[in-house]
Amino acid sequence: MFAALATNTGNVAACYSPFHFSEYPIHGGQPNKAALQSAMDNDFKIVSQHFTHVRTFYSQYYGRRCRGIKLYLGVFMTWDGWQSAEVNAAVKAARDYPGTVEAILVGNETLQAFGATRILELVTQIKTGLGNLTTNVKFGTVQHISEYVDRSFDAQTAQLNKALDILGVNIYPFFSAYDPKHPTAELQRQWDSMKAKLPVSKMRLTETGFPTQGEPSFSGVQPSLSKSVAYHNAVKQWAPAGTESFQKFCYA
Repeated sequence: MFAALATNTGNVAACYSPFHFSEYPIHGGQPNKAALQSAMDNDFKIVSQHFTHVRTFYSQYYGRRCRGIKLYLGVFMTWDGWQSAEVNAAVKAARDYPGTVEAILVGNETLQAFGATRILELVTQIKTGLGNLTTNVKFGTVQHISEYVDRSFDAQTAQLNKALDILGVNIYPFFSAYDPKHPTAELQRQWDSMKAKLPVSKMRLTETGFPTQGEPSFSGVQPSLSKSVAYHNAVKQWAPAGTESFQKFCYA
């Protein structure tokens, strides 16, 4: 996929996950730390040739080198005991690599399951760990577009807006009224619905994309490589007023 997207312009950034490795524990067995480290290093070597910024979903990556890439570092949310390890890893990354971690994003589509109060509790824990270094990092969260525009979440999104620098939003037109003749029309419509409620200065497109294969969406949109590339190219040109300098994160 990176070959198809080799020429990058328009502040397009990448979402990163190591789940595709056979060495990753999600596939069973014990993790091979050395193999994972090597595989992730190779990933970031490739990514650095095409992108300046990467968004992650976790904060624990065995301390791998970022090869000059700026990070929007994700902090995974869980009720399990390793939540503290995610918090501590975020603190360590921002403290040990100033200038690399541009933002720390707590949670990914977690508002319904955890609530705004819990998100902000974790943000506070990270800020406490960083002390005076908090001024070097922006803090935010990532939620699905539906949670930002659903009125039942208004009190919670207002709480997040008051406390955070970044309100990341995930939008996938593939699952809605995608029109291949106007690839970003549905993206713009959903973006505008959020902008009507929250400040555009804090909004970031933290995840979007178009599948290259698999089943059609419930709305009947068919996945394909050509449509995926066309959508990506359209996103590169898409720059709503007030966001011209913002990164746009694609999941490929």
